[in-house]
This record gives sequence, structure tokens and C-alpha cells, in this order.
Amino acid sequence: MRPAHAPAKMEGVTDDVLRALERALAADPGDRALRERVARERGRRGDRAGACEALGIRWEPDALALPAMGWGAHRLSVAEVSDLVKEDLAAFDPLALAAAFPRRRDGAFRGNTTRFLRRYRAHEAGSTRRRLVLLAWTPGTASLWARPEDRGRAVLTVSLETRSTYSPRALLPPEAWRG
Repeated sequence: MRPAHAPAKMEGVTDDVLRALERALAADPGDRALRERVARERGRRGDRAGACEALGIRWEPDALALPAMGWGAHRLSVAEVSDLVKEDLAAFDPLALAAAFPRRRDGAFRGNTTRFLRRYRAHEAGSTRRRLVLLAWTPGTASLWARPEDRGRAVLTVSLETRSTYSPRALLPPEAWRG
């Protein structure tokens, strides 16, 4: 029979393991396998932002930052847009996306690359061509003007945006980014 305090002790051991992994990663930030172990451990704890950070993924899907959205003549509220994307955001798996996203020969994410994760039945109010998409992208020359802090970094950003261009060839299947 297990003592009543056993789960708390086991939880503490897991905390110690995570702290040890994070210290090892701080000492060797280039170790990709160690990054994945830290991300996996953080993901088990429900810390998606921490898992993304460990993998070099910037997590930015924010329905509040979107312009006014609609579908046909119906104007969508922020709550309706949030409901559209809620299931996909909850199922997002940063480890699967990091493994599926195109990489360079040195193992870094390929720059100036966009992969669509999902396209939604919503468009920017006043412009039916600009549809709502969940996408993963790495900076290219144009985006570096808006984000100079990304120069020289292999950062992958996941965000909700409206886009008028959409390529089914650049669509990652759900199993490549959902847990």
C-alpha cells in the first residue's frame, strides 16, 4: 500500500528531473535531443508555451489580435472566432510540428517557409479573399523588417492570421501538428 504522501514525492522527483534537464540544456543549448526531452517533459505538465520555447517555437495564436471577422454577411464575434480555433489550439503538439517542419542541412528550421495548419470558415470583414488560417512560418527578408530580433535566429512562429494566398501543397496534415 502506498503512503498518502507518495504522489507528492513522485511529483517532486519529476520537478527535479525537469530542473536537471533545463540545467543541461542551458549548458548545451545546441543539443536538439535535449531540447526535445525538455519540451516533452514540459508538455506532459500542460506547459505548451514552455514546450514551444524549448523547441524554438514562438506561440502567437491570439483571436483578440485579429481584425474583424465574418462569414458571408454574418459578422463573427471574438467568442465565435475563438470557438472556431479552440479545438485545434488545444490539440496542438509542438514536438510533432517541429519534427514535420522543413529543415536545413544543419538541422535548423528552413527560413522564409510557411506551412498552413488549418484554414477556417471565416474571413476578414470587408475582404472575403482574406481567410483566417492557422499557420507556422519562419522569417524571410520581408518579415525581418518587422521583427529585427529574429535576424540570425531559426525561430518558428505559430499564429492565427488572415491570408489571401493559400496553397494546399503547403498544408501540413493534422497528424503532423496535432497530438
